[in-house]
Amino acid sequence: MAVPSGTASLLDIQNEFGGSNPISLSEYYSAAAGVPAIGAISVNDFRGKSSIFTFSITTNQTNANLRTLAVNAGWNQSVPVVATINGGVVISGSVAGNSTAALTIDGAWAGGVTLNNGGVIRGRGGNGGGGGNVGGLAISGAGAGGATGGKALAVASAVTINNTGSIQGGGGGGGGGGAATVRWSSSENAGYYQNGGGGGGGGISSNGGNSSGGALGEVLGVAGGTGTYSAAGGGGGGRKSFNGNVSPNQWAYAGDGGSGGGVGANGGGGQAGSYQGGSPRSSAGGGSGGAAGYAVSGNAYITWSATGTRSGPIT
Repeated sequence: MAVPSGTASLLDIQNEFGGSNPISLSEYYSAAAGVPAIGAISVNDFRGKSSIFTFSITTNQTNANLRTLAVNAGWNQSVPVVATINGGVVISGSVAGNSTAALTIDGAWAGGVTLNNGGVIRGRGGNGGGGGNVGGLAISGAGAGGATGGKALAVASAVTINNTGSIQGGGGGGGGGGAATVRWSSSENAGYYQNGGGGGGGGISSNGGNSSGGALGEVLGVAGGTGTYSAAGGGGGGRKSFNGNVSPNQWAYAGDGGSGGGVGANGGGGQAGSYQGGSPRSSAGGGSGGAAGYAVSGNAYITWSATGTRSGPIT
C-alpha cells in the first residue's frame, strides 16, 4: 500500500516505509521518488508515495540494462523495484554470439527487483556463413560456418520474473555451401568453377552469407537471405553446370547454403559441393549451421513466477 494521497499522517509514513519511534521525518529523506534528499521535508512530500518503486518500459530498447532504466526513471536505488515491459514493446540485441544480451539485469538492488515482461526480449540472429570459393580446378573451398545467435536475457543479480510475453534467443546463421570444380577438356580454362551458396541469416537483424568470384569460368553462388524480425533468411542456392557438347553427365555442382534458424533455433548446415566426370576435379563440404543464442543466461539468479514463452537454451 502507498501513503494515502488525501489525509496522511506520520504513522502512515512509518507504516509504509518502516522506521523507529519517536517518528521523525528526517528518517525518510530519499525514501521514495520525489521525496527530498536534504532540506525542508513535510508530510505532503509523501502523499501517494510507496516504498516500492514501480515503472514501465513503454518504448522499444536495444542492448538495455534494467538497473540503468530504473535509475533513469527516478529510482532512488534503495527501495524495492517492480519493472514492467509493456505488451508490444521489443527489447532487442544488436550483437550475435552470446556476448551482449538484449536485456541485462545486474548490479545492486538494495530492496530487490521484480520484472514483469509482457513484451518480447530477443537476441540478434547470427550471420550466415559465406559460400565456399574456388581457387583452381583442384582447389575447392569449404563453406563457412554460420554464426551463433545472440543472447536475449543475461542475469547476474537476484530477480523475480513474471514472464507473460516472450524471451527468445537469436537464431543461428546458416552454413555456406561448398564449392566444386571439374575440367572437361585439356584446355587450361575449360572447366566449371562453381561457388557455394551463402548461408541464410538467423532470425532478427542478421546478414546472409555470400560468395566472391573472379576466376575465369567461375560462377557465383547466390547470397543467403537476410534475417528479419519476422523470419530467418533462406540459404542461397549453389550453381550446377554441365557441358552438353562433351557429355551431358559431366558437371560441377556447388552446394546450397543452409537456412538461418528461427528464434531460439540452430541454423541449417550448408550442402557439400559435388561433381561428375572430368579430370582434375574437386569439391568441398558445406559449413555447419550456427547455434541458437541463449534465451536466458544466469538462470540460477532467477525466481520464475511465470515462465511464459522461452525459445532457446537456458543456462
